[in-house]
Parts: sequence; structure tokens; C-alpha cells
Amino acid sequence: MEPIGIGLFVVGGAALFGVALVAGRIARHVATNGPAVSWRAPADDRLELLFRDAGSMGFMDPVLKGKTEGIPLEIDIWDEPQGKTSRRVTRYRAELQRVLPARLRLQVEGVGWKLLQGLGLKDIEIGDRDIDSALRITSSDPAATLEVMDDHAVREALGEVIRAALRVQLEGRKLQLLQIGVADREIGVRFNQLLALAKALDNALDNALTHPWKALAALHGMTIRRGSERVRVQGNFDGLDLTALARDGSGGEPPHTTIRIRVPGDLPQGLWITRRDENAPEGCLDLPDPVLGQMLCVRGQRPEAVTELLDDDELRTLLLEVVHGHPGSAVQTDTVVLEIDGFVGVEIWDKAELAASLARALGQRCPAPAT
Repeated sequence: MEPIGIGLFVVGGAALFGVALVAGRIARHVATNGPAVSWRAPADDRLELLFRDAGSMGFMDPVLKGKTEGIPLEIDIWDEPQGKTSRRVTRYRAELQRVLPARLRLQVEGVGWKLLQGLGLKDIEIGDRDIDSALRITSSDPAATLEVMDDHAVREALGEVIRAALRVQLEGRKLQLLQIGVADREIGVRFNQLLALAKALDNALDNALTHPWKALAALHGMTIRRGSERVRVQGNFDGLDLTALARDGSGGEPPHTTIRIRVPGDLPQGLWITRRDENAPEGCLDLPDPVLGQMLCVRGQRPEAVTELLDDDELRTLLLEVVHGHPGSAVQTDTVVLEIDGFVGVEIWDKAELAASLARALGQRCPAPAT
């Protein structure tokens, strides 16, 4: 082929490619620019939402993003893989503000569900035929999960999105609704459905996770305070002074629970018992019990009094379970401190009783405090 012919061939090919690219963009623009007009409405109604237009040639898809009533939300368009091709899907996403029951997931049946079955997680039936048939609900804390899903507002909001043929996914606080195709005039309705479901779940999670705390406080006549990020219980727990404080993780810090119980007796002066690890303080006493000496760091101003105190099988077992079994826990001067990673819900009764058992065992081997 002559050089001029080669040049014309290259130029012609480039021109055809450019025409195809522009045609594709125009088609994309036609498919999304009309709906983009509808997408402006929620942003106009709610000043906290930001709207990004599709652009004059459709090179960008419209996006709605912001925080409404304290809940981060985002709506965009996604090219969902479908084998060797893809299809346009509208994604409605929200981030829940409350901590979820352990390993809670909501999803439609598919490959992911089969993998969960392989890990031993069983589907949780909530007694609602529409929801049970549409979703696979799994969790390693079924009791808390059922309490969340039994909430009337949650069931109503879930029913709305299921009847709208939206695919629901929830994992690690990330709530997602998927709609096949590009949403248009229904965008406002879908936005409200997403917000309603996120709010209902947050409210139900708060109630489900703090209900055991409220029941504990009510039974023992203790005070309970619930802040935006923390719950605190304080008072008399079966004759012992107890203070429990937990953060739920909604403020950005990891969920954590601390239970403090005053020992009903005068412990040896300067007593300090912590887990023996790379962070253990210096000055750990040599203990006659090799297991206790290897697992725990025990300090005190009177070593003989400490050795005598720990000469009890039940007490040693409790110390290992509390202090060594829960990193960060300790016996500090006159208090048992039980540290727990995570927000303790239904287990708050067992954890409070575990700390109390150690406090009682210590108190039984010590003289009563002077009055």
C-alpha cells in the first residue's frame, strides 16, 4: 500500500473511532442526562446534599451525596459486571451509625450466601414471608439480630424496598440498595426509602444493643445514661459497687466496654495484677504457682501478703479468666477492671457477673474495709 493510502487508512480509522466514541457518549448522555434533571430535586429539597450533573456530553454520571439527619448517603450509577458485559445499575448507599450484632449480613441468595453457608452461618428466619424469601439474614448473634429485625419500622421499611424490586445488602454498617437501570422520576421515592430503612435500622440497633443494659440497671436499681456514643450503668450490683461504660463505635472510635467493680475488702497495699506480656510493667513478683507466674504480672509492696492472698484455686482460676482472658483487664488497688473489645449487648449479664465473682473471691480472702 502506498504511503498516502496508509495515511488515509489511519486517518479514516481514527475518525471512525472518534465518531463511535462520541456516539457512545451521546447515547450515554441521552440515557443519563434526562434522569439527572430528576436527581436535582432531592438536592434542592435538602441543602445538605450535593448534586453532580452528568456534564454536557455525558462523560460523567449524576451523583447525589451528603449527610442527611446524621446519616451519610450516596446515590450513583454503577456498571455492574454481567459475565463479559455489564449493565447499568443505580446504587443507593448509606452508612449506619450504630454498631451491628456480630457478623450481621443481609443479602440476596447467590455465591456469597453459599460461601457463608460453608463457614457454618445459618440463615435466620424472622417470620415475615416476604422478607425471609427475599433475603438471607446471617449473624453470629441471632438473639440480637432477631430483636433488630422484629422492629416494626425495620420490617415496614424492608418490605417497601423489596416490593420495589430493590436488592438489599448490609454488611459492616454499609447499607446498599441496587436498582437495575438508571433511576429517573422515582429517585425521590427511592431516596426516602433508603433514608427510612437506614433510620429504622439505626433506631432498632440502638434499642437491641442497649436493652440488656436497661434490663440490668432496672433489676438492680442502678442508674443508666445513654449518650450519643456511650452507655453508662452505675450502682449496686448484688452488694458490690459497679460502674460499666461502653462506647458503641458510632463516634469513630472502636466499640469497647469497661466494667469496674469495687472489691469488698482491704487488698494488700499496692496490689496490681495485669496480664504478663510485652507491655507488662517491671517489678513482677516471683510466684510459687508457675502457671500464674507465667500468665500474670503481680506486684505489691508486701510480697508475702500477696502470695498468701493468691493461695486459693478458685481465685487463681478467676484471675486467669478475667485478667489473662481479657487483654487490658486488671486488679488495680481495690478494683476489678474488666476490659472487653466490642460493645457488649446480651453478654453484659455474664460479663458483670464474671467481674463480680472475682471481686467477691478477692474480698473473701481479705479483711473487710474499715468503716
